[in-house]
Amino acid sequence: MLMVVYIAAALVVAFLGRHKQIGFAGFLLVALLATPLVALIVLMISHDRRPPVVS
Repeated sequence: MLMVVYIAAALVVAFLGRHKQIGFAGFLLVALLATPLVALIVLMISHDRRPPVVS
């Protein structure tokens, strides 16, 4: 059961990072190799892949 929660948390972090610099697969790898908490911290400090929209 704990493994399912760990993988689900890793998938959530990867989904949140899909528009960031390393993308879904990169964040999934970080979350699985380190921890989802570490991946969440990396997510917060990483840059967006898309340029900001200027009106």
